[in-house]
Amino acid sequence: MPVITNIVQQKKNKKFYSIYVDGEFKFSLPENDLSFLGLREDQVIPKEKLDFFVQKYALQKARDYAYSLISKKAYSENSLREKLQNKNYPNEIIEKIIDELKEFNYINDKELIYEYAKSKIQLKPMGKYRLKSELYNKKFDEILIKECIEKIYQKYDEKSLAERAVKEHFKNMPEKIDENFLHKINNFLLSRGFSYETIQDVILSVKKSNKNKPNE
Repeated sequence: MPVITNIVQQKKNKKFYSIYVDGEFKFSLPENDLSFLGLREDQVIPKEKLDFFVQKYALQKARDYAYSLISKKAYSENSLREKLQNKNYPNEIIEKIIDELKEFNYINDKELIYEYAKSKIQLKPMGKYRLKSELYNKKFDEILIKECIEKIYQKYDEKSLAERAVKEHFKNMPEKIDENFLHKINNFLLSRGFSYETIQDVILSVKKSNKNKPNE
């Protein structure tokens, strides 16, 4: 039968204790729980009871970690899952935490992805390709990304965004625009993820505007 071989006060958090069974770390718990449960070194502990403690305190630790993360900033479901996986929490515990957070609406990817996309567009005008890449990097669900892209570009006209991007980036437009400058606009808009069609429309508008300027 398993035996508690060591109970060690943690250095970083002195209110917590690490429990070692048969020489191996099994779980950590608060000082109050340690006193309440009456755990002590050399104590024999039934395997069923040990398994219960391991599950209970791993869940509690994972929950505390997850709540500390979301208290500082919003996380997508996949990003939070990855954070918990990096801490080596069991998948069963991770999914319990995720379900709990979703139930209390602490994770709502549909709202989060739209608000994130909208803020990106407003702060830095970009095309569908660039925005899609940004959303993938944030580890949002692929279906939600597709829905969000459609919704965002129904509200924000892509050509207007491209024209705004050009105006903000090229603040000192030359008096006469040559092919070299048009090439710069083309490359810039490509880097912002605008489509070929949108870029050509903007370049055509710039050309027309340039032609309408009076000759000196």
